[in-house]
Amino acid sequence: MAILGGVRAVVVERSSAGMLVLILLSIAITAFFAWLYRHSASRLARLYRDRYVLPSDLDNEAHALFKRATSATTTVNWSQVSRQGFLDSVANDLLFPQQLWEISRLLRFQTVLRAEQAAATRGVVITPELAAVLAPQQQALQHSVAMVTQRIVELEAYARRVQEADAALRAHEQLQNNDKYRYLLAHTDDRMGMQSLVQQAASVKSTLARSVHDAIAAGQTLVVPDLRRWR
Repeated sequence: MAILGGVRAVVVERSSAGMLVLILLSIAITAFFAWLYRHSASRLARLYRDRYVLPSDLDNEAHALFKRATSATTTVNWSQVSRQGFLDSVANDLLFPQQLWEISRLLRFQTVLRAEQAAATRGVVITPELAAVLAPQQQALQHSVAMVTQRIVELEAYARRVQEADAALRAHEQLQNNDKYRYLLAHTDDRMGMQSLVQQAASVKSTLARSVHDAIAAGQTLVVPDLRRWR
């Protein structure tokens, strides 16, 4: 029994030592991969800095504009006419990411320039020389903001056309209920009401076709500006 007890103590001691080694090894491996991940993440962040834009990269003015752009594209993507294939969904899938990417890059660049201009005038007297330097820079920035805003306005106009097409499609679907109303009018001997329903159907079909055509035309006017000179 004494011998067995001694053997058991040795086995327990060796097991505890082995467990401790495994725990220390696990901690070391985890620490290594954590360091490797942080190193790789930092390296990738530096390497691909021009391939992404973070919310923290944009100031309030830029945030407001970007929100308008994403709202417009979301409206189109989730529209009924888009989901039912009335619009060129392939073109939208290619166009919208490119539009949002180029817009976000410009907004980030504008944010940087606004911060630089604010820093240039902070805590100093605005002399004629400083004003002469800043004035054309501010005009260039304002022009860029106006151009980006116009791009977003065009996106919003497209979204508005799509909403109108959605409304026309909804009206067209509602025409399916006309049979119920024809039955009702037929049993009340209202010939004028029957004629009105027929005319309404023709009008709605025409409106639907025109609305979808206008939405497609509005989407085709969206052209991504060439921003290679900012890269």
